[in-house]
Amino acid sequence: MPLAKKIAVFCFALLLVSVFPCMAAGAEGLDNGDFSGGLAGWSEPEEATVEDGTLHLSGEEAVYVSQRVENIVAGNTYTLSGRYKAESGGAGLKIEWQTQCGVDSYGNVGDFFKSVPASASWKPVKYEVTAPDFATCALIMVRKVSKTSGDVYWDDISFTGTYGETPKEAVPFTDGGTAELTTDQVFYYTEETTATASVASGLDANTVRYALMDGENKLWEKTETYGKAFSFSLTALAAEKMYTLRATVLKGSATVAEGTRQIYRVNRPKALSQDGTYRKISADGKVGEVVNPILMYNVPAAQYSKMPEGGVNVVQGYVNGTTIAAAKEAGIQILGVLYSGMLPAGHPNNAAITRYTARKYKNEEAVFGWIIMDEPYYNLVDRGLGDAMVKYDEGLVDTWLANSYRIIHEEDPNHPVFVMQDGASRYKKAANYADILGIDSYLYEDVDNYHKLFNATQKAVKATEDKKPVYAVMQTYRYTNEKKGVDYQPTAAHVRHMVYQARLAGAKGFGYYKYGGADGELNLSQTATWEGLKAVAAEKDFLFSLPRGTETCGVVRAQTDGKGVQLVIGDGDKLLIATYTSGTPPELTKVEFTPLSEETRLTVEDAAACRKRFIWTDGQSFLCPPAV
Repeated sequence: MPLAKKIAVFCFALLLVSVFPCMAAGAEGLDNGDFSGGLAGWSEPEEATVEDGTLHLSGEEAVYVSQRVENIVAGNTYTLSGRYKAESGGAGLKIEWQTQCGVDSYGNVGDFFKSVPASASWKPVKYEVTAPDFATCALIMVRKVSKTSGDVYWDDISFTGTYGETPKEAVPFTDGGTAELTTDQVFYYTEETTATASVASGLDANTVRYALMDGENKLWEKTETYGKAFSFSLTALAAEKMYTLRATVLKGSATVAEGTRQIYRVNRPKALSQDGTYRKISADGKVGEVVNPILMYNVPAAQYSKMPEGGVNVVQGYVNGTTIAAAKEAGIQILGVLYSGMLPAGHPNNAAITRYTARKYKNEEAVFGWIIMDEPYYNLVDRGLGDAMVKYDEGLVDTWLANSYRIIHEEDPNHPVFVMQDGASRYKKAANYADILGIDSYLYEDVDNYHKLFNATQKAVKATEDKKPVYAVMQTYRYTNEKKGVDYQPTAAHVRHMVYQARLAGAKGFGYYKYGGADGELNLSQTATWEGLKAVAAEKDFLFSLPRGTETCGVVRAQTDGKGVQLVIGDGDKLLIATYTSGTPPELTKVEFTPLSEETRLTVEDAAACRKRFIWTDGQSFLCPPAV
């Protein structure tokens, strides 16, 4: 690891509980502003040269040199000055105010730009500029801004002001301690009145002393028999405020173990009803039309207009002026990405820009919600894909996710927090830090296991105890594994089958991964799979009217408005697809088909009586597998 990155990682680790200066303060932010050292410290485009200590910008295109100044303090006033010569005009100075979002990535939080009049002789310029909220660094750009202008000369560029430590949010740490203290949730909606806590089993103890703290103020203290779950009231806790639950495990009067847990009561986001229904929030903060979400990943803004054709009304992506405008034109919403550097939105690297973005767009109706991390436990704990490329402690990841959720709820009362997590063992944990739990159970090598998404969705719904909606995202891209002989992209029929699995298993919304690069360089709309999305789009009203299905003998059924649908869950390479029991809407097509003789067929009624798992045959009958 490069030394600079090691230093940055060390600084960020300390920032979990405090502020650590990574650079010394100073009055002059720029290095080599007089160009006496050539372009040292500046970017070096081909059209930029230094002649006798003077910057010369030439060529037919706009060109600039730039230098990033760190340790900016938001709210401070800075002076940008210099002198220039541009006989035909076209010269200018620009500042891009940025928030550091990682070791190598920066988010823009404001711009300053001034063009200067033509001058055949040297002329001084000077501007006083105030750093906006959340700015921690400034990109200084010395420019030739016109394609048609002639040569531009600059010298003696200065950017002065008060620099210092970059303030970063202290992240509350939930440690569990040696008592391994846990609660049934971390964030409780205000309609919930009771919480449950527990400590580790197997300790040589007889009592547990619990105390609830508001800062240093003890609100109450109670003792419970060791080995019993402890229930306590939430009604006295204020909303959007952190409290600390303490547990001291005792044997007699001797302390055996201790632990803490941060808990919060939060207001449910306006857009999300208690039953999981999503309603769009208008610019004036009022609750509006119902949105039945169909989500798409990896969509460039230029392709937003294509989404309604596939039934897609929500895209995952970054929120900025360009994407907001494109989403409004297409009539869709954006699930805004707030994680960066493969670290959660509430990590110290990202917390400031998360707070800024949630605050800025809280009343934007084109925003659907905020996604705080992609598969946090898999990517950060199991694989180690964070900015430092290490495997993080699971408790530390919990802390960053909790901070992500806390910040967004403090700034944006309207939109829900979304987290994506694969792996059923961590569904409940991930749901602790979100209003919506996303799951992505893809087929990969298990290409014949078409009921995989149904089983995963059932587990996710059970993990959330129906307190939070589950959105199931399914595979729509080509996956290859030469060693295992797999080259698979779901067909249109497969996609429809997975959609019905998700809905009948209890998913409140569903989506697709992915649009861009679905098959090599092809977008999803350029593949045969897109026809499946179009078919789902034609049936989406019926799909979202279906209640969660009831399962009997391996057959899942649901019915609404006189129309029914059944889904047979089976094993093997001839899996069943959902089929309507009435002719309207149109019949769904089968995933696989192998004709069977009359004597080996079972009718739908026979199959239900068989009380076993079934294999699809010809769309009208079922076969009990020989293995059962």
